[in-house]
Amino acid sequence: MTNNKETGKLLMVVVTRGYAQVGSNNDEFVHEWGYEESEPYKWENDNPEVALLVVHGDRKFDPKKTIEEAFQDKEAPPITPEKVYFFHHSLNDQLDNTRKAINTRISVQISVDRIYNSEGGTAVDGLVRILREGIKENGYPECLKDAVESAATGRRMFVSKLYDLSSGLLRLRLLFDAVASSEFYGEAGLVHRLTEQVLGSSSKWNKWIQALENGRQGILVKEAIKNLTMLSFPKNNWEAYASESDWVSDHQKDAIAIRHDFLRLARSIDVLLSAMEDPPLKPKENRTP
Repeated sequence: MTNNKETGKLLMVVVTRGYAQVGSNNDEFVHEWGYEESEPYKWENDNPEVALLVVHGDRKFDPKKTIEEAFQDKEAPPITPEKVYFFHHSLNDQLDNTRKAINTRISVQISVDRIYNSEGGTAVDGLVRILREGIKENGYPECLKDAVESAATGRRMFVSKLYDLSSGLLRLRLLFDAVASSEFYGEAGLVHRLTEQVLGSSSKWNKWIQALENGRQGILVKEAIKNLTMLSFPKNNWEAYASESDWVSDHQKDAIAIRHDFLRLARSIDVLLSAMEDPPLKPKENRTP
């Protein structure tokens, strides 16, 4: 690896769940980040500001050997050595050795050293929360969060996004029944953007969408995605009503049709979640080209 201040990037090192067994159900590196279980690490260099090294933590993790190999890899990009961000998940006894291995390779002290965990959800979402909070509280550059969100495209992350979409639709239904027009359309905009992010033509989750469409529930999946991407609410989908009286008037007129839409959309998400539980389902390519 070349340390070049002019052309280099910030360095972010993430070591995934340290108590996991390789390939097991709690292997964060595989199921959340989306990498192959045989890989000891992965460099992500798409972000113009940060070089992200994701290290495969597990019970037999050898920090010195793995970090050494990673930094000698031809895929390792130039970095700015003064800024090193280190995030780790339950490394326990190997934490100090991992710190020493990183500092040995870059010849500087780690700038930020923090643990992250799943907090009842996915570990990557826990990491993203820390990075998002750190932007305001600790001055973390936003590119760290962006790099993680772009890189983590494992099965569980896609499922997590589908649950986020389901929660958004539930909030919309409650706001609709409460006849809260301004709140409804504010939430509708968020749901619309999330739908585009997850199921749109440029989605980073296309590998999973294609696998679903080619799976055993392919016909149902295609119809479900079509339903979700239409999201047919009144007044040109997401355009707010001119006044509260307009909303109340059309609310009464369209209430039954809109409730049917909510039901259809909820069933569509159920179809996608059911298809994701299909054991043989796996993308042909581990990473999106």
